[in-house]
Amino acid sequence: MTDPRGHLQFLKPTKNWLNPGEYLPDANRFADGRLRSIPAARLCMFLFFIDTECEPCGPALNMLYEALSEHDLPAVLLVAAPEDKKFDIIRTAFEGKAELHRCDMKEMKRLFGTGATPWGYGINAVGQIVTSSVCGSRSEFAALTRPFRRLIGATV
Repeated sequence: MTDPRGHLQFLKPTKNWLNPGEYLPDANRFADGRLRSIPAARLCMFLFFIDTECEPCGPALNMLYEALSEHDLPAVLLVAAPEDKKFDIIRTAFEGKAELHRCDMKEMKRLFGTGATPWGYGINAVGQIVTSSVCGSRSEFAALTRPFRRLIGATV
């Protein structure tokens, strides 16, 4: 008898995020040219991925707003994939809290290695992913930022 999984050996498993230890792809390829590599002086950066069509992303967006209102995190970038009106509302709300860029899910996957939302990366000064996880609750946000406590303040 043949192995029923034999035909699956040719299927490549898909991955929807980068893992700790991997490096952020070159973000300079982003269409609007505004998103750049991490400046060495900033020491770290957080990327949060939100899609307004994703049900858990609404509460995650509210949690991020509250957390970023309480903590001045260095080089926080929020990458969103909303419609025009929703994007304008989010951009206005996060002004001064996060740099906001609009991209669709295909761009997120191509440029940042993630198709998962709500998701977050904690990235060190050389562009290496230190933390990579779902980021929809306060506890998940705390876990994402924990390795950077000395850089961003121990209160996070």
